[in-house]
Amino acid sequence: MKSGVLWLAVLAAWISPAGAATPPPEVPYGYLEEVKAPPHAQIAPSVFRLGGGVYRFEQTSLIDLAKATGHRRIGHEGDASEALDWLCFTVKSPQPYRLWLSSSEMGGGTIDGVNMRAEAAKATEDCPILGARLTPVSVDGVRIGMTQVEVRKVLGAPADQRDGWWIYTYEKNVRPSDPGYFFTAYGHMMLRFEAGRLTHLSAGRVTSN
Repeated sequence: MKSGVLWLAVLAAWISPAGAATPPPEVPYGYLEEVKAPPHAQIAPSVFRLGGGVYRFEQTSLIDLAKATGHRRIGHEGDASEALDWLCFTVKSPQPYRLWLSSSEMGGGTIDGVNMRAEAAKATEDCPILGARLTPVSVDGVRIGMTQVEVRKVLGAPADQRDGWWIYTYEKNVRPSDPGYFFTAYGHMMLRFEAGRLTHLSAGRVTSN
């Protein structure tokens, strides 16, 4: 876990006023516990792209990205293990959708979650327009609006399908510089399709010992 007093102090200056933040949409994460197929043995999701910029899960600072995009407000909810901080953006083209880049308590200030949901929402102070130079947005090559065939070409077959959601799970041991220890990277991607097109993407990854 990478959180600390310094991160919390810096974050306090960026958090949106109470009631002003638009939280990430609800996702049926309980489906992840019902997947019977073994997880893919790889560290994924690995990267998300904003236009030509490439950013890595668990390495990209939420505050650094806020500064880079000109976003002035970080949303926050929950405490301790339930704490979540995020940036929300409104994307207008080629298809309108909302984007959330989030950091959980395990992320400790680095982005470990990405949500995208197709919706014709208006830009707000806490969900401003994402600049054209920072689009399109993708996670490991997957974007809103893709067909099921296109997604299969990128990610392969899902481990499970439930109520319109395609579910991918990942798990892989990783060794830090000290050979006496190892950590495990746990990841998931949950994709919802409507009329054959991807309308909601939820991706996350955490590494723990």
